[in-house]
Amino acid sequence: MKKIILLVVYYGKWPDWINLFIETCKWNPTIDWLLISDCAEPENKCKNVKYIHIPAEELNKLVSSKLGINFKLKDPYKLCDLKTAYGTIFEDFIVGYDYFGWAETDVFYGNIRKFLTDDLLKYDSISIGKLFLSNFFLLLRNSVEMRSSYLKIEGWKEKMASEAYFILEDLEFIKVLNKERIYMKEFFTTPSCTIAP
Repeated sequence: MKKIILLVVYYGKWPDWINLFIETCKWNPTIDWLLISDCAEPENKCKNVKYIHIPAEELNKLVSSKLGINFKLKDPYKLCDLKTAYGTIFEDFIVGYDYFGWAETDVFYGNIRKFLTDDLLKYDSISIGKLFLSNFFLLLRNSVEMRSSYLKIEGWKEKMASEAYFILEDLEFIKVLNKERIYMKEFFTTPSCTIAP
């Protein structure tokens, strides 16, 4: 079985449902999850969920050092742009895994291995979005090529160092990946809704 680790990098205040989120991680005992945060360790614990406390200042130093930029986290939403470089920033935590990726706390995950078959795990990247990369669940092969793919994003240094958000993980990252080695299939979409005036 291919070894998988999903990174959840979260700064600010845990959402009220963080312990329910971890409960869904328990339903996936063959997948490891790593929570990296400045928040206190959640109460709910299980063997496949690890927690690392990294204050924002230390995160700034880590990102700046690994990427060779001057990074200062002012708005936690900026972490979305950094997702494309998680393989470099957090490379020490993904050693020994066949795949790494990212996940979000506002998703309750079902049985991930039910659809992550060996047939799927021949691709370099797996997205559960059809039109663009799914920023709430994306897997990348743990290879030098995939960990460094973000380097092909035009102006990546300036964009990651900037306080502005550039949607790198959704719209820019897909442009630099080999389309023939990406598996993209819609597994779930939030239904469209119309708000009445």
